[in-house]
Amino acid sequence: MNTRGRILTTWKDLKAAVGIFQVLGALGLQSSFRREDSQWVGPCPVHGGDNPGAFRIDCDRDWWYCHTRCQSGGDVIALTYRLCGRSWPRTARLLRNLAGHALPTMGPRPASWIKKDPVTSPTSPCQRPFLPFTRRLPLNPISPFFDDLGLRPDTLSFFEAGAWAGQGFLEGMVALRLHDNDGNPLGYAGRRLDPVKIARHGKWKLPARFPKRQILYSWHRVQNDLLRGLILVEGPWDLMKLHQAGFSNTVALTGTFLSPHHQALLSRASKLTLFFDGDAVGQRATDQMHRACIHPRLELIHCPVGRDPAQLCEEELRQLLRPAGR
Repeated sequence: MNTRGRILTTWKDLKAAVGIFQVLGALGLQSSFRREDSQWVGPCPVHGGDNPGAFRIDCDRDWWYCHTRCQSGGDVIALTYRLCGRSWPRTARLLRNLAGHALPTMGPRPASWIKKDPVTSPTSPCQRPFLPFTRRLPLNPISPFFDDLGLRPDTLSFFEAGAWAGQGFLEGMVALRLHDNDGNPLGYAGRRLDPVKIARHGKWKLPARFPKRQILYSWHRVQNDLLRGLILVEGPWDLMKLHQAGFSNTVALTGTFLSPHHQALLSRASKLTLFFDGDAVGQRATDQMHRACIHPRLELIHCPVGRDPAQLCEEELRQLLRPAGR
């Protein structure tokens, strides 16, 4: 058998031994998915999206597809390759570990297979670098959306959030300014208000190629609170509401996905309090992170069922979180 034939057989062995959802579970990415008949549905783990219907896994075929930014799909090897930083050695190592037995050393992926991978093109949107948008936009802190959450104009101004009245990327949305972990402006995230658009695209709209896996929202504001300990919530509105209630030691994800980089940042805090949403996704992520021991001093605060931290009044937040805010 020639070299090319041997490599193909080895990759086929890995594909037969490991399933897509097994890979997502090993990387801690499965908690955002829900079962719909013969499919698993959730946000795309490849580009870090928030659309809850963007990424679909066909359980019968063990095949995935991203219907939004990636516009591509494939088998378990194609997905693992993307999630492993497009490194074939790391892809092979992860799949071998999950297979639970040693397989022959992997050679480079055959050129014929690479040509069938549309995302590996250097001109692909998923390969282009993220370009920060540093101009400040005029946002109006007065909006019924913020009134319903009880967020005050002074809080929204402090976090550079508000309603956008213009056209373009943020048209018809409320928005907030994004910063990197050092406090440098990166652009704006929009929160959709139209229920039809939310059902189709998800609640949040992030800038193209935004490095979601590397950034914790408001990390640059909590550097003096690391010894005090941090509170981790799912989203910016939760964080702003806690800030109003006196808990400035709060950082936020954009959803429930915790990357290794996020965990490394949070490990600098003396303790960590998880305060996720009271829905099934939030509580499942809380349980998963608890089992994973993401911090040596981890405290869990359970939000009332069916509610988000941003929906609680400030006194309710103080009663739940006072020990975490000391």
